[in-house]
Amino acid sequence: MKKITRRSFLKATGILTAAGILSACGDSSSSVAVGSSSIAAGPVLTDETLVIALNAEPTALTALNGTSTEASLIIAESTGGSLYEYRDGELSPSLASGYDVVDETHYRFHLREGIHYADGTPVTAQDVVYSYNCYAASGNTSATYFNMDELVAEDDSTVMIAFKNYVPGWLGLLAEGSMPIFSQANVDAVGGIEAAERNAPVGCGRYNVSEWKSGEYILIERNENYWDPEYAGYYKYIKFIGIADASSRMLAVQSGDANLAYRISTADYVGLQASPDVDGVIYSETALYNLICNCASEKLKDKKVREALAYATDAAAVNALINMGTGKVAQGLFPESFPYYHEVFEGGHLPYDPEKAKELLAQAGVSNLTLKLPCLAGNKGVATIVQESMRKAGITVEIEICEQSVYVQVARSGEYDLQIGSTDYRMLQPNCFNQFSPDMVGKSIGSIRLADDEALKDMVKRGNSSDEATCTKAMSEIIDYVVGGFCIIGLCTQGKYCAVTSGIEGLITGTRMSYIDVSFMHKV
Repeated sequence: MKKITRRSFLKATGILTAAGILSACGDSSSSVAVGSSSIAAGPVLTDETLVIALNAEPTALTALNGTSTEASLIIAESTGGSLYEYRDGELSPSLASGYDVVDETHYRFHLREGIHYADGTPVTAQDVVYSYNCYAASGNTSATYFNMDELVAEDDSTVMIAFKNYVPGWLGLLAEGSMPIFSQANVDAVGGIEAAERNAPVGCGRYNVSEWKSGEYILIERNENYWDPEYAGYYKYIKFIGIADASSRMLAVQSGDANLAYRISTADYVGLQASPDVDGVIYSETALYNLICNCASEKLKDKKVREALAYATDAAAVNALINMGTGKVAQGLFPESFPYYHEVFEGGHLPYDPEKAKELLAQAGVSNLTLKLPCLAGNKGVATIVQESMRKAGITVEIEICEQSVYVQVARSGEYDLQIGSTDYRMLQPNCFNQFSPDMVGKSIGSIRLADDEALKDMVKRGNSSDEATCTKAMSEIIDYVVGGFCIIGLCTQGKYCAVTSGIEGLITGTRMSYIDVSFMHKV
């Protein structure tokens, strides 16, 4: 294999960099600085503790065994060391200093000099190979997207990564919070891969897991051996507590029991605009709520029936509930800021018209249509609006509230007709179309399940082309096919909000999956 050239990380990200350039920003009165690569964590190191109220306790501290949740990924943003990372929505080298392009499926990465784990042992190329092979073997979703063929440690500081085929946006996967680097020695020291879920191995991120007291908190401690001399972790400790109720998380910040509440309600965010003590922050505006149709369901195989559902869905009512004036009705799948976005319908969305829905059902010869809609408790309000708006079109929607573990099982098994899901364009590159890629059926949550559709298979394949013109054309066809075919029905934009103690800044919001990174936070 002949080395062609050394490429900058910005050029090599291709569409991924273009898709990730937007960073959420807070209210104009907020003192929270958001998503800047130039942010230092603080002028001095302190022994203070930052308290973060998450919406749940994580189920695992690593994804080596294929398990990761929103809470664990947020913690991993602070504790995980990766080859690349997101700063201000753009990719920056982290453990890697750069890479060489050998050909379109082979890339040689060079590790920085002097990178260590928190215990002072060096990070090596062998650790990168070990970690990524563990993720691939476990069925880790991000590793599946990565589509690795082979990894080779050419020496202690050089790794060759080979893909089975070209993967657009592949570099962003190296910044994925669910795939940090660990050494086999450190994993074995805590009892192996399964034990590592509860007892995190020593890591190489900005912080290191210190203690997990189940049901109470997870404590992480500043890594004094972190590779970047320009980084200063202001807080010695960051404590994560799980509070399921959004209002209770909000109260924890208002009372001083926490410094940041993750995922507060829209109403609470709006109510903070006049608060002198707590700032409201929008940390993501790139995600959309969608109604996902299981196209493998006998009830929904007919496109005309799915079109009827689109007219029977009152997206404006969902937007009013979800966003309270801070968002808008959306076409579905991609937001308008996505580089490949185009309107399938005039104005971007079909109007709510239950009578039109009845006409389409009659044309399809369908009556007494009953659909199963499982959902998490947090989406009950949206599900209820969908249920009521479809009832006016003569469609019965049966809502089943599920715990997360049950919901994931139902979603991956295809035991549903409809689902309420969200898509974020940072995650929907051509290689990441997990909701309708035939190869991902049974692995993804909320698949439209067109596994035997040869036309879609061809579009996804061409969407993985390294030729930009080919990729662009395929992306347009996919949008027309999936949105125009009513496989996904757009609902509205999905604002995500935090509450932060006034006088604390440095919250990073431009992570790959629109989560947050709290390791740069510090007092003004």
